[in-house]
Amino acid sequence: MLCSTLHAAKGYAVQQHYLTITQAAKLYGVARTTPYRAIQRGTMSSTVRGDGTHVIAFSELLRVWGEPPNMPPEVQQKAAALGDAVQQGAASEIWTAMLAELKSLRAAVERLEEQQKLLAAPAPELAKEAAQATPVPADDPTPHPFAAEMAALRAKREG
Repeated sequence: MLCSTLHAAKGYAVQQHYLTITQAAKLYGVARTTPYRAIQRGTMSSTVRGDGTHVIAFSELLRVWGEPPNMPPEVQQKAAALGDAVQQGAASEIWTAMLAELKSLRAAVERLEEQQKLLAAPAPELAKEAAQATPVPADDPTPHPFAAEMAALRAKREG
């Protein structure tokens, strides 16, 4: 009665069930013209199979008209069980992916903390030694302790 196809959406296999216009009308207890009118109005979408038959996705029928009143109870139970199994499988995959991402983020934080330790400010003794080894620029307002002697030597050499 139902024809079905397999679609891939975001890595998940999703099985889509299609009904012919006649099957949909019988399932919902309406005239065959009712689904055609809904399609012409644009409130319901349909697809044309390769053999030229109009088919409607069951999910589209549920969206537009809700649960069918003429659906056999055993089909409803199977559909509910299938939906629960698909949701549990998807939830399991999502949790696994989230756990992997969490582990990756924790490792990245640890690497960043290690890099931050390497970039920490030098110890005070090292900072003093570095300051003493660094030459003072010429435009510095504080005079160098040997500035007068250097000026005297330059003047002597030039004169």
